[in-house]
Amino acid sequence: MCEKLLQVYREHGYVFEILDVRQGGAMGAEARRVNAAWHRDHPIEVEVIVLGANVLLRTVVTLFSNAVRLLGRSQLRVQFVASEEEALARVVSLRDKRRSGASS
Repeated sequence: MCEKLLQVYREHGYVFEILDVRQGGAMGAEARRVNAAWHRDHPIEVEVIVLGANVLLRTVVTLFSNAVRLLGRSQLRVQFVASEEEALARVVSLRDKRRSGASS
């Protein structure tokens, strides 16, 4: 997954990632460690939209993204949404802001 993020980042200069956590649990400790290490070695910019996170998972994701930002060189910006429609609308809005910023 991380290598795919890197491929998209190299092609476009940024990444939008929607994480649907409605059916799943939190990332395990080993997966968090590997993911944080990867981001430390690969400075990329990612807009993460998390779909369906409960309060506990929101806290874990926020702590993880802050740790990646503090310890690494990647920029992870996280937003939480309740529906798939809201997630897709958020991506469209973020993409439009980037495109208008790039042309200014």
